[in-house]
Amino acid sequence: MRIEWKPDGETQEQPTEPVIHESDLTKEQKRQMEKQKLREMSWGKRIQYIWMYYKPAMAAVLVIALLIYIVSVSYRNSKIDTVLSFAVVESRMEDTTEVSGKIRETLGWDSKYQEITIDSSLFLDEENKLNYSSQMSFSTKVGAASIDVVLMPEELYESSFHTGDYFLNLEELLDADTCEKLGESLQGERLVLQNSSVAEDFSLPYEPTIVCVVANAPNPEHAIRWIEEFCIS
Repeated sequence: MRIEWKPDGETQEQPTEPVIHESDLTKEQKRQMEKQKLREMSWGKRIQYIWMYYKPAMAAVLVIALLIYIVSVSYRNSKIDTVLSFAVVESRMEDTTEVSGKIRETLGWDSKYQEITIDSSLFLDEENKLNYSSQMSFSTKVGAASIDVVLMPEELYESSFHTGDYFLNLEELLDADTCEKLGESLQGERLVLQNSSVAEDFSLPYEPTIVCVVANAPNPEHAIRWIEEFCIS
């Protein structure tokens, strides 16, 4: 309040308007006050004000959204069953959906959680060996036991895999009837396919196509089923 002097020397107190603090406002009054502040600001000031004022709330929303995403992805991945995986060398495939869909349909894998993976990112160098990045990728996946079947040109097999215990002996893996049907194309640990649908399905620019099953394949029984359905002429 303020004090005013009167002519006779006496003073008189003059009433003043009460001070209203923001903490005394109702929620609706606070919302109206915020709207009024924003209306009086330029667009640049509005963005800056909203960011500074609501930053903790926005950060909390982003953290919650991220946690929900991580949990949902983790839950989905826990249900995924990789039924068959391929490593394909020098493929010209741009999309693996068609061939994986064909395999799923033929072998009766119709669950949305049953997955076929096809790594078509492996390429050769000038010496017909896997180039550096392909070699690192292939070695890592084999070490993690995440590859079942390898499709490769004969030059790569001869330069890198014809000795050693990289692959399973298919003559021991397949039954007698299947071995008889494969005939001369079955050569120990490899199948040598000429004029097969496999090269067309996987967009391979070479023949013959060498088919091998990795020694630590996670799904050798599924690899056998694929060979029986797709590699017998």
